[in-house]
Amino acid sequence: MKQWLPSSQSTMSAQELTDATKRWIQHQLLLQEARRLDLNEEPGHVAAMARLEEQLLISTLRDSVIKVPQPTEEELRTFYQKNANRWYTKSTEVRGWIWLGTDEQDISSRWRQTRTGAAPLGGKEFDWVSINQLGPLGEDLTRINTGMFTQPEKWGKQWAFVQLLDRRPVGSLKPLTEVKEIVKQSYLVEQRSQLLDSLLFALRSKWTKKEKYFLAEIKDTVSTKSPEPAQTPIGRIQESVVPIPPAGDNDRSIEDLFLDIEKSEKKK
Repeated sequence: MKQWLPSSQSTMSAQELTDATKRWIQHQLLLQEARRLDLNEEPGHVAAMARLEEQLLISTLRDSVIKVPQPTEEELRTFYQKNANRWYTKSTEVRGWIWLGTDEQDISSRWRQTRTGAAPLGGKEFDWVSINQLGPLGEDLTRINTGMFTQPEKWGKQWAFVQLLDRRPVGSLKPLTEVKEIVKQSYLVEQRSQLLDSLLFALRSKWTKKEKYFLAEIKDTVSTKSPEPAQTPIGRIQESVVPIPPAGDNDRSIEDLFLDIEKSEKKK
């Protein structure tokens, strides 16, 4: 029943505990009735469970072998510079202050205060955003200079105006400090992909040599280095290259299949 309870049960009220108990009882009633009707023996159900088990096993294997350490600052900077084309602005971006309100007269009154050089109260600062996200204010923001204010504009059910603090056009490289989290996630994804390629290459080599091996040996083989270009990991083999066993030929082993793949690659 633990899965039906929040992680911090000490803060649960009596009503929350009662509701969680009811959900657990409903779950058990439906589950037991489904089992009584042997619905778990349905072919579609069995096949679905088999697929889920396979996915869980593969996921467990990946998690046990593919462990990517957190990148250092130097590794992040190198990755950022190497993939600089990913961090450019795709549209004109601006940052500044915005004033919003449903009362046109109030917003107009606040805007008039800017004529005196005094920034009106009630504004909210925003960081870099595409001008496309600022609705009717976007066009004004492409024309005015830094420090100036746009005219009040109707935006849906609200009125708004903006003070421009800075603007950068399409194709400006965003600094690492701004995109650091995105860079980090991209780095980890690519490292995991390379490790998976190495794992598949190592497993394929073990199978084709028909050798017995242990998981520890595979872990030792897996590294961040990509396999040699001529030795394509199985994960990247085109589907059309893989020979399909004849119908009814159920005695062929996985070793035979890998050997057939190698023969097909040599012919190419």
